[in-house]
Amino acid sequence: MKQRLDISNLRNLTRTRRKTGTTLVEQTIINVQQYFLTPGVHCITIATHEQGRSLLRVCLDSLEMYTNVGIVTVTTKKAPAHYRDMYEELEHAQALCLGDGRLEEFMLSSFQCDFLVLEYTQELLEQPWFGRFEQLLSEYSVAKSIPVVMFLYDDQQVTRN
Repeated sequence: MKQRLDISNLRNLTRTRRKTGTTLVEQTIINVQQYFLTPGVHCITIATHEQGRSLLRVCLDSLEMYTNVGIVTVTTKKAPAHYRDMYEELEHAQALCLGDGRLEEFMLSSFQCDFLVLEYTQELLEQPWFGRFEQLLSEYSVAKSIPVVMFLYDDQQVTRN
């Protein structure tokens, strides 16, 4: 199920907030809460990387229900300290090389997230290991048990690590 949240929706929320007194944060959380509470793959398109990270932080912090949030990103903005940087963990486990079975081994033994965020940037999509990672998420039915939220950014100005 793919859903879309874009900057025009955020502007509409701001207008609604002014009229109803509901804060932007509260209204945004209400609009996307189903993505953060429901297992499956959910897609959120948002204008900038900073807005995506902010939305993620606010929503997850307000829910206070996930203890092991994983984030897959290859941007210069490192994963927040209280989230698991899956790229860093894969790199440390030497699981980014294809064909040696380490990625599969990592997914079976070390992938223990209860919420997963994928920051879909051009840089991530160009990574040779990422296609296999996505395939393993599907083969192991990860999205049947946890929410997997994909952030797509209109602003592709983010750069690679």
